[in-house]
Amino acid sequence: MGNVAKADRARGVIDPTAASAILHCADKNIQSAQFLDPRAFGLVKAAYSVKETLELLSIGRTTFYDLVDREDLKITKLGRKTLVYAVDLAAFLNKLRASY
Repeated sequence: MGNVAKADRARGVIDPTAASAILHCADKNIQSAQFLDPRAFGLVKAAYSVKETLELLSIGRTTFYDLVDREDLKITKLGRKTLVYAVDLAAFLNKLRASY
């Protein structure tokens, strides 16, 4: 990493390509949730950890990863941390609600 990139990062300057990738990811998640407002399901955070998701859905870890494997629920990695975006959780809950 060059000195310019380090200086930019120290000042809080965001790399345009990284910002574009973040926006693209957010757009994809919003589209997948069909513009659902996560607050309609009582979700107030932008993303939830696996543990928080297990508690919210009242399910176990095995069921959670079965849902992920079946692509019913999407996960995102942030370093070593596994997160579930609130919009993806809302889309899952909406799909679950529509199935009954």
